[in-house]
Amino acid sequence: MRRFIIMLAGAIGLIFVLTGCHVLDTATVQASDVLLEYMPESEGNFSGDGGYYHEIQSVDRQESKSGTVVVMRGQIRKDSAQTLESDRFEIVWTVDADKILQETEGELLNESRFSELELVHLPLQIGTTWQFKAKDSGGTAYDVTGRIEKMDETSGVLEILYTTKDGYEERRTLRKGLGTTDFLKKLTYKTAVAYTGYHLMIETEAATTSAEEAENSDAIQLYDSREPATVDEGIWALIYAFDKAWAEKAENEDVFRTTVQPLVETGSAAEEKVNIEFEGETLPDLSFEAMKIYGVEEAHNGVISAFVLEKYQSGKKLYVNDMVYVLIKKDGSYVLMDFYPKPAPEEVEAETVTTDAATGE
Repeated sequence: MRRFIIMLAGAIGLIFVLTGCHVLDTATVQASDVLLEYMPESEGNFSGDGGYYHEIQSVDRQESKSGTVVVMRGQIRKDSAQTLESDRFEIVWTVDADKILQETEGELLNESRFSELELVHLPLQIGTTWQFKAKDSGGTAYDVTGRIEKMDETSGVLEILYTTKDGYEERRTLRKGLGTTDFLKKLTYKTAVAYTGYHLMIETEAATTSAEEAENSDAIQLYDSREPATVDEGIWALIYAFDKAWAEKAENEDVFRTTVQPLVETGSAAEEKVNIEFEGETLPDLSFEAMKIYGVEEAHNGVISAFVLEKYQSGKKLYVNDMVYVLIKKDGSYVLMDFYPKPAPEEVEAETVTTDAATGE
């Protein structure tokens, strides 16, 4: 009888353990409300280099044991009129209590080098850093570091940099209610580097007037009109650092000069322009969004001219500058000699006519 009671007690204990395990197995992770704000809520269109275009066709959200799962499905198109074969893609985000995980499927999707990555971690503040392991399409594993580079509560913008020890990097911009709006990844061959990616084509309803929408559309069209060139990594890094610092010039000129001083040649036209103080009104909340080097020319004396499209945003309006940066390599590093807006074709023609008339040739 005693043995029977012991066996019965053991059976009841086993049932309790199994039942408890089942309860734990079905428990769900509570997703962070803060992180959920950075998930896309509606369809949209994105464009990139070389006529690349992808279209979000559906966004679904559901709860799971791992947290809240957001699934975005869409199609890659050569342009808005032509559809390619086998061009479906899917991006799955899993939002848990302290991070967002991203998984991508689709061979033609111009997205991350890694099919799975840890998109962002809490806390959402500049400097938050995390490490994780990820594999590329060939199955090679990498140690990846993510870092929040910029955080703007007002506009709901997060800028994140992902790097690996071999020098690879990706840059991603997240916006509340939209998800990823800009993405760049680094492509290298020997000492040459180029960047490719995509950006949101259509502004949301936050762009309140048709005039603003038209201006933004013109700016995006200008930025998309050029193919990126393959350039030396040192040239790209210098101009990128300069552009990021320039966006902060209006807020703190002293910090700007300290940041760019090592980038410019002493006594050059670039140094003179850097030291000119802003006068009058400046653009509010100006932020650097992206840049694209679309051409490089080198003169016989080693002077390099880089032709660059720069994208900035102020409030709801986009600005794209078509610039020329003049550089030279000194002691193994590039320094900036001058920078100026690229002359319009009619200006170049007028200058040529004037010169010819002056020389009589």
